[in-house]
Amino acid sequence: MKSEVMTLTTTKFRVLPLAALISFGMFACSGDSNDNNSAGDLDAIFGEDRAITVGDVKETAEKNAEETMGSIGGLALGQLTLSTTTLDFDEVAIGTPTTKSVTLVNTGSGNLRIDSFALVEEDEDGQDDGDREFQPIGEETRAYFTALNEGKVIYIAPQSSIDLEFEWKPVNTTRDLGTLTIASNDPNDEEKLVELRTPALGPAISAESKISFARVAAGDVDKRLTFIQNSGQSPLQLKDIVLSPASSSDFSFTFPDPSDDSDESKDKMEWKPTLEPGESIPMRIFFTPDSDEPANANIIISSNDQDTDRFEISLEGNAGTACIKLGGVNPATDNSSGVTHNLDFGESQIGRANEKTITITNCSRTQELNVSDISIVDDGGEVYEIVEDSLPEGVGTAEGAVIQPTENASFKVSYTPEGEETNEGVVSISSNDEVNRELTVGLNGKGTNNVCPVAVAEASIVGSSGRLSTMISTIPLKTIELTGENSRDPDGMVQRYEWNIVSKPQDSTARLTPNNRVSNPKLFLDLAGDYEIELTVYDAVGQASCEPSKVIIQAEPDEDIHVQLVWDTPGDADQNDDFGTDIDLHYLHPLGRWDLAPYDIYWNNKTGDWGVPGNTDDDPSLDIDDTNGAGPENVNHDNPESGKTYAVGVYYYNDNGFGVSYATVRIYIEGQVKFELRDKYMQKEDVFWDVAAIVWPSKQIFAKDRIYQGFPL
Repeated sequence: MKSEVMTLTTTKFRVLPLAALISFGMFACSGDSNDNNSAGDLDAIFGEDRAITVGDVKETAEKNAEETMGSIGGLALGQLTLSTTTLDFDEVAIGTPTTKSVTLVNTGSGNLRIDSFALVEEDEDGQDDGDREFQPIGEETRAYFTALNEGKVIYIAPQSSIDLEFEWKPVNTTRDLGTLTIASNDPNDEEKLVELRTPALGPAISAESKISFARVAAGDVDKRLTFIQNSGQSPLQLKDIVLSPASSSDFSFTFPDPSDDSDESKDKMEWKPTLEPGESIPMRIFFTPDSDEPANANIIISSNDQDTDRFEISLEGNAGTACIKLGGVNPATDNSSGVTHNLDFGESQIGRANEKTITITNCSRTQELNVSDISIVDDGGEVYEIVEDSLPEGVGTAEGAVIQPTENASFKVSYTPEGEETNEGVVSISSNDEVNRELTVGLNGKGTNNVCPVAVAEASIVGSSGRLSTMISTIPLKTIELTGENSRDPDGMVQRYEWNIVSKPQDSTARLTPNNRVSNPKLFLDLAGDYEIELTVYDAVGQASCEPSKVIIQAEPDEDIHVQLVWDTPGDADQNDDFGTDIDLHYLHPLGRWDLAPYDIYWNNKTGDWGVPGNTDDDPSLDIDDTNGAGPENVNHDNPESGKTYAVGVYYYNDNGFGVSYATVRIYIEGQVKFELRDKYMQKEDVFWDVAAIVWPSKQIFAKDRIYQGFPL
């Protein structure tokens, strides 16, 4: 009969990968109520000279040994099942013990014989450092080890079990590994392994990962006290704490006196460089927005935490509530009278209505804006009124007008002077913006007998031979040339042009170039959708055209599949300049891998020979690659292959120090928007967003919406 001495050997032992965990349930036990762990008291268990019996062992040890050594068919045999094959010890302070246990169960129909236990250990570099940081503990466990060490064996009856308990008491911060080898007469597995694993007892930084500020009006301040803590077991060194982007003026932070963090006068810019285990320091974060729009930044903490050497605290302000922003008006330079904006009609012809458009934009990325009322509170002697049929649907009702995140609506104010005098009025706009629940626009104008000029706005597609028109239908990525040269002044000459983009597709950054005050500006149609452009002209005395002239542009994709990417980077104050974030659109063939030509269409592989070889009619193409912020990027694909599924992805290539960005993808099928995922949080560079799959020819689109660190395989 095999009998080995249990030894706490110092031999080096390489821990090998273990099989999947063995499931462990509840097992019925025979014998008395203690049979699950032992067969009566310890004197009864260990009274035998050669064997220990656990549970209702029916046969003698010798008889059992003789039978199990034979090969007679149908013989009842024992089977060893473990409750776990890994013991993962908790993180504790150096010198503090922690325990874990494993249960050995005989799930066979015959007696199970345990011949030996071998417990060996090594540190994380595979070396035996001589320290014995793993030990069997508890009276029963030690008794089992002692018995095997003395040459005895252990018999476990069918459906009975024993528990082994082990202690880990670290002596240093090094990660330790151990292995318990159990030898038995299990015919299927004579040796089973239990892996003992521990965490490295290094420093660990703990702090809030995201701090959100409620709605704060421009120029006001809100503050938040948070803490940086060392939750590890050795000193944490705080090497650097910086704000990203460094140019952010909306957020700042200081370090209060730990003994009195309520007194801001004691705050400093320096922090304690080393935190002992369990120690923390306070940090005060300020949000002082210079506008009502959402703001984002990050606090980056560099430390000696081996798992997170670069910890980031995401800062967010004015993003969780509705936000209202007005266009077509100027901010009031003096709001002591309660007026927040001004709308100047200039000189207007007596007895003739002059109209101006005010645009309302929801500047929140997540919350609906509800405009409950728009009304004239001072009509300037019945000369100002709101053009009723121009009001957004729902204004004045119990429900109000709902404007979705980042979208806009507009209305018109009319001025009809009755004499040669100056008129002032006020229009009020009420909404659910917590800071700007009521905005007031001061109205200014002067009547004149001078005849107002006539604005004539027209447009054509650059590069086409089409005639000038007020209605343009085309595809995205075309450039439109606007002209006001046919405008006229019945009693003089047109002296000044003023163009205004009244509406454009959601997320479009289109603007008039070189500016909006030339007679013939140009407009690049960056996104699919409708554009409305308005022209007002002025004569030599500054009188505006009584009615603006409009051009309507409809940009509709003509490809089978049109994929559109745009993004918003709150940390970039001007996303239309030549320096910003670079986020890339990817379009993948089912045979391809992300970021590899020829089956991934992206900035470094703008087209590929897909489908019929040599036929360009079925090849996809990236038609625009934006590298300096906001987008768009577009992929177009005609004649997709039947039976194929194409994937759409987005990769954060370079943040250029501006930090967090929010990406939006729209998918058009045969010119119509069929899919949209908005404002996906892209925290930093090298983040990949697996967006969706397009099935052809069923034209089904399935959202995948998963974030990866780097390109997925």
